[in-house]
Amino acid sequence: MNSSSDIDFIIQVRERAQNKVEEINKLLHDQRRIEMLIERAKKYLNQLNAFLEAEGQRPALLKESPNVSPVGKPGNRAKDFPIRKVEWEGMSLFEAVKAILEASPNEIQHADVIAHKVYEIQNPKDLRRVKQSLVSTLRNGIKRGLWEGMKRNKYKAKTPVAQERLIQV
Repeated sequence: MNSSSDIDFIIQVRERAQNKVEEINKLLHDQRRIEMLIERAKKYLNQLNAFLEAEGQRPALLKESPNVSPVGKPGNRAKDFPIRKVEWEGMSLFEAVKAILEASPNEIQHADVIAHKVYEIQNPKDLRRVKQSLVSTLRNGIKRGLWEGMKRNKYKAKTPVAQERLIQV
């Protein structure tokens, strides 16, 4: 039989293990974000170097670094597609949008606001990329009856009254 102190010890070990899992997940997310920023900086440097070479100047050279492939995560369509925020990783975009809208059921939310809540958007190009996917998901959610569409790319959680109407039809 396990004594009370053994059970307490096991509980403490389990809590510490769960804390480490959360810490590792956050660090992996930070790593993906940093890798994305490095890729963008390299692309910009390449553009600058092309200009310097065209002007007959020596390009700025980057030290060789080990070629590590970025850690992929569901929901990212390409290497330079903005990554999702930690709380939305591992769930479908439908689930994320539904959770966001249901968190404030009386508020009308614009697609831009939802995009910023789900993804780490750094610039207008990121927002444009995310919205191409997000707006399609939002329209499909309206068709499925998951939320309501308002005018001009605005959305709202389904109200109980609206849901009852769907059931009665």
